[in-house]
Amino acid sequence: MKHPILEEASPALSATARMLIQDATNDILISPASFWGMAIKISLLKCDANSMSPGKQSLSSIISLSSQRQRVIAILRSSSQSSVLVSPLGPLVVDWQGQVVVGLRLPLGDAQAQLPTVAAPDWLERAVQGYFYDPRQPFDLSLELSGTAFQQRVWQLLRRIPCGTVRRYGELAAELGSSARAVGNACRANPCPILVPCHRVVASAGLGGFVGQTQGASLNLKTWLLRHEGVNLAEFGG
Repeated sequence: MKHPILEEASPALSATARMLIQDATNDILISPASFWGMAIKISLLKCDANSMSPGKQSLSSIISLSSQRQRVIAILRSSSQSSVLVSPLGPLVVDWQGQVVVGLRLPLGDAQAQLPTVAAPDWLERAVQGYFYDPRQPFDLSLELSGTAFQQRVWQLLRRIPCGTVRRYGELAAELGSSARAVGNACRANPCPILVPCHRVVASAGLGGFVGQTQGASLNLKTWLLRHEGVNLAEFGG
């Protein structure tokens, strides 16, 4: 996908930098309105101890393309904003950029030690509150999930699990040609719980864990979400 703003990018950007930006924005959804500011930041990157700019020396001669690409991606992600949404579970902190969600933090432990004050945009408020009103309502949200290739495959499968149903870690593992432990670790690393419904994956016996915990507040949240979606927890002892 070609970003219109890329065509108007600063002449200071070398051809290599332009290629890196295009490549990064293909992988990370970012609105054209946000892109110009990102391009300026990238053009001012200090690539080595001598602070050579992309306009004076090719980026490829200073740092490897793969390493530089990760720096570009990090800059794009660093522009995200965070908002608090009220929910029956407690305050949810949602990280977003443009019209793309990049993370969601549950009301657990120190994850929300400092709550943000940026008001949530209407599109985000409607989508999340719509789920708590009627969990059968699908999320109409674009997500940018940072993870390994395997984690991405697991998260894609999670998003296909219908509301009101559960799947077992072993079932997903068999589908992916992997192990139940690996699937569980990918669920644990999920940056957008609820939106990417890792709570719909259970163990062969019992509910299993949720966000890395197998008891306490985390499991209470998983239980609440499954009940909210109409799952019969009797077979899990709930």
